[in-house]
Amino acid sequence: MGIVMLMTSCRTAYRDLPVRASWADSPDCYYGQQYYRRETSELVGAGPSAWYDVSRRSSHHQEKSMVLELRTVGDRHYGSEYASERLGDVNRVVIDFSGPTSIMHPSTVLGIFLYRDDQHEFDFELSRWGNPQDVNAQFVMHPIDRGGLFRFELEQAKRVRLTMSWTQKSITYAIETAKQTIAHTIQAKRLIDTHDHRLHLNLWSAEERGVGGGRIVRFKVHTIQYYSPSGLKEFTC
Repeated sequence: MGIVMLMTSCRTAYRDLPVRASWADSPDCYYGQQYYRRETSELVGAGPSAWYDVSRRSSHHQEKSMVLELRTVGDRHYGSEYASERLGDVNRVVIDFSGPTSIMHPSTVLGIFLYRDDQHEFDFELSRWGNPQDVNAQFVMHPIDRGGLFRFELEQAKRVRLTMSWTQKSITYAIETAKQTIAHTIQAKRLIDTHDHRLHLNLWSAEERGVGGGRIVRFKVHTIQYYSPSGLKEFTC
């Protein structure tokens, strides 16, 4: 496989990100790629939720390592979210992460997804959506009536590897742990074009309001790899 090098500028515009005022003015560098961080006390985005910048406010954040945290303060949840630069010709991403995959609160949501807008979204979501008896993970193409949904149970694991690869006609998801391998392909009902999509990672709560406070959920992203049709794509920032 060939290796494609791409230099990116720290001044790349972020004006097309949803609710622009809730995103940091400048990105941070993780795994060679630039990511913007969301921070606002206003309720916006998934949930809708309030968001805080883990890189500045958590003692668990480590330089060059992405950490996602969800904190409950009083009756309000504060999630965390990162959004990459546009993906361009990337057609596969591989993310290694760890966290309380099967033992977190049933309303907690971990999302890893390709996103342009609500009509162009491809997700891996880890949540029981408030029902402790429900399975805890899903692959989904939004809007669902133009894509599809596949739900399954992800067991607790020390490390999880998620692969998302796509063509113009389908997207294939794969989850790998020490005990499980789960793969599923969703056929698209319209052509997939992800040149202007971004990779988002977020952690938030589907509960409308918190109870009590002090609860903290934490996931760590260990590596993110990007591939184009030419092979492994090395971003530099």
